[in-house]
Amino acid sequence: MDDYREEFQRLLESLNIPSIGDQVEIERRFHAFLSNTFQHIPEKLFRYRKCDHYSIDSFEEGTIFVCKANLFSDKYDSRVYVDRDKIANELKTGFKGAISDLISHVKSQNPDVKPESALKICRLMESGLSEQAIIDKMINEDYADFIKEIEEDMKKRELRFRNHEKTAKLACFTESVQSKFMWDYYAGGYTGFALEYNLKEFIVNSSRNPNFYRHVFPVIYTDKMPDVTDDEGNAYMKEKCLKEDWMRSWAPLYHSVPLNAMHIFKPYLYKDKAEYSHEREWRMICYNENKEDFSLIPDLNCLKAIYYGPDISSENRNKLHEIAIARGIAEYDVAFDQESRNYNLKVCPSHFSDGI
Repeated sequence: MDDYREEFQRLLESLNIPSIGDQVEIERRFHAFLSNTFQHIPEKLFRYRKCDHYSIDSFEEGTIFVCKANLFSDKYDSRVYVDRDKIANELKTGFKGAISDLISHVKSQNPDVKPESALKICRLMESGLSEQAIIDKMINEDYADFIKEIEEDMKKRELRFRNHEKTAKLACFTESVQSKFMWDYYAGGYTGFALEYNLKEFIVNSSRNPNFYRHVFPVIYTDKMPDVTDDEGNAYMKEKCLKEDWMRSWAPLYHSVPLNAMHIFKPYLYKDKAEYSHEREWRMICYNENKEDFSLIPDLNCLKAIYYGPDISSENRNKLHEIAIARGIAEYDVAFDQESRNYNLKVCPSHFSDGI
């Protein structure tokens, strides 16, 4: 799967699917992207769980818990990088061009120039300032607060995929059920359990709901957060043009710039390589077009097996065994291999019998 992670990263970072344009072509390209990743989803993906009532109830009820990224302990999870200096410089460049045009219109006595704007330009020219000095003065005095406001707003967007109410909800899975770190960290120090899913079946079955979108992708492990400066900058300016009356004339410009539809996935799929690459994670990304809040989604019978941790209590194991029998799923034991010098955990069919 490591080879596909590299291929997936190249695909995600090179693919540009515009948000506006020929909808048939957009849907064709997006479908091709999803088909590519679907083919590479492992038939077995695992989720480690603690033996708390939330996890046990979810197992019994046939649901998968999903949540926003702000519930994850990693404060960098789903955080993005926005180059605020780049956006500020682009704004200043745009203002310089607009003010230069305004000065030219005033000199040519263009009747379309607002009287108050023409008066200000005339007074500045009469004071002996050069055109460049006038431009710099107006940017520093008239637009400085606006540019600073943009910079502050863009800083907030670095976290919007973690906190915003319209963000996706996520579920995390891994390729291995024999990870000692995962058993220790996510399954209560080996006292929990792990569940095996076939998420290909889940995607096929859930496609019958037209208002529920779900995708499963491998997590990309890198040294840098994803840079979404261009798309986040354009998205923000589109929103800004609708809120500020004096910016309405800019709206056609920003609304004609297509965003890359792929950028909505990037925040959720990049994690710190040094800290997390050993997790070999795949993520389910879910959106609900009905705008309903949701934290549990039906597993649609894609749950195939349960694995009991080496130190699970008899009480919890009995409880989970009864549910497994009722749901008709396979059971396995995970244990320390006492017959080997290796550090491996071994997996074998459960020897559970009533009364253990």
